[in-house]
Amino acid sequence: MDRRGPPPPSRPRYSADVRAWAIFAAIAPALAMGVFASAWPDLLEFHVTAPMLALLAAAPLLLRAPRAWSLLALGIALATLAALAVVRLDRARDGAPLHRLASPWVFFDLTREPLPVALPPWISAHGYLHTGSALDEYDVPLGEHPDQSRPPAAILVPFLGHPPSATREAVHQEGPILVARIPADTQDGAIPVTLRGRVRPLPEGLLATLVDLEGDGHGRGVLLDTAAAPDLRAAALASIAALLALLLAAGCFLAARPNDPSA
Repeated sequence: MDRRGPPPPSRPRYSADVRAWAIFAAIAPALAMGVFASAWPDLLEFHVTAPMLALLAAAPLLLRAPRAWSLLALGIALATLAALAVVRLDRARDGAPLHRLASPWVFFDLTREPLPVALPPWISAHGYLHTGSALDEYDVPLGEHPDQSRPPAAILVPFLGHPPSATREAVHQEGPILVARIPADTQDGAIPVTLRGRVRPLPEGLLATLVDLEGDGHGRGVLLDTAAAPDLRAAALASIAALLALLLAAGCFLAARPNDPSA
């Protein structure tokens, strides 16, 4: 006679499709925020974007397992954290490719050929600094006037493919004209140098202040910020935080038990 009695009822588990959705719910907010950071950065100004995406992705799980709301809420919080970490990673790399984060610069030799119209975010360029046309740049709070008795924080210098002449001459070249932001104590540009940094828009009207443009006086200038560099430490920390949060969020969603054994 068997006295062991009937086996205890098994705990309900998610079906395969719902388990797949649980993994998707953990990953989707981070993927969406990564796309928003690149294509629609204005959406990141709304601080509710990441938690709303995480809540929407987990909504089907909440409907199937409402009694496991505490575990699902923890998963939603972790998915939100992963999404915010992806945004932090995007800002730390500042347009640099992930596979070349430590060395994102694309080389251009200005002495041989002009810059292309479409420039990558990070470049390394070889050319001549025309320090005779330098413009001082001061680090001044908004609304205040610079103290010109103190040395400037940096100088803006035309960075061209030909050496500087004794007199200021008109510049004519195909492609964008590069203006480098460099330290104020940089020496004269009699010999070619190689600079690398982040390409940024040049304020309108500043190019005509630095160089004389041939013809109709119109030209496109771009700024090479040599003080900029990808934040490798912040990128590494954000990557680790995003990965851990994704794994924990997926674990929380998968561990939540549905109320209906057939779910």
